[in-house]
Amino acid sequence: MPSGGASVAQVATRPAQGPTTAFSGAKVLLNAALVPDLETQLERERQRIIRQGATADFREGVAAFVEKRVPRFVGK
Repeated sequence: MPSGGASVAQVATRPAQGPTTAFSGAKVLLNAALVPDLETQLERERQRIIRQGATADFREGVAAFVEKRVPRFVGK
């Protein structure tokens, strides 16, 4: 059983409430990392960071941090 008495369903659904666009971007980068060209991979990461910084979820995450509250991500 997961720690703290949380059910498996609660643990499994928690990522869906998070910054899904960031998770998706990380997955793309992990899959691309199989190509052994460091320079290309670093450029992909740079581009992904630029795109991620322009999302509503990024702005929400920063605002929630500054306001010391739980973020409400919408996947955009």
